[in-house]
Amino acid sequence: AIAAYTHDLREQPQPSWSGLVWNASGELLDFAAHCATAREACRAAREQGALARLPGALRTLARCEVLAGRIDAAEALVAEAEEIGRATGAPGPGASQTLTLGILCWRGEEGKARRLADTVAAEAFAHGQGLDLTIVEFDLTTLELGLGRYEEARLHALRVFEEDPLWWFGTRALADAVEA
Repeated sequence: AIAAYTHDLREQPQPSWSGLVWNASGELLDFAAHCATAREACRAAREQGALARLPGALRTLARCEVLAGRIDAAEALVAEAEEIGRATGAPGPGASQTLTLGILCWRGEEGKARRLADTVAAEAFAHGQGLDLTIVEFDLTTLELGLGRYEEARLHALRVFEEDPLWWFGTRALADAVEA
């Protein structure tokens, strides 16, 4: 069903379901569909000139690139999303910050990652954005695994898994908890 939807996106005037399909494919651990949905959402937004939707689509694709370990590609997508946001006056720095945190964690840049994690968590808490708090835990799991601190990684991963967000982060965190 996900593959059929991704194909059908090309014929839809508005890919309004792409975010749901992106999350569902992540929950199903179907990384190919996860990335294909993100790529298709970017393509459709570009083709339609939907500058209001394009930054969000770029961020979903950037998260896929982070998960694939293609950090330079992710950074380029985040930069493009931020540039479009600045040019159009669209909000969205919070999403870029969580992606930047993911990038720092994958690179093992502990000092920068911890400072940004504190900033993102404080802003998320102040604005009642619980998902961003979960994403911080998810990204810190990656950092701790990369640094060989398995108990800390396990604790972060279990917090994400126990939160059981409607997004795919909880499902993916289980594998990290097992690894830790």
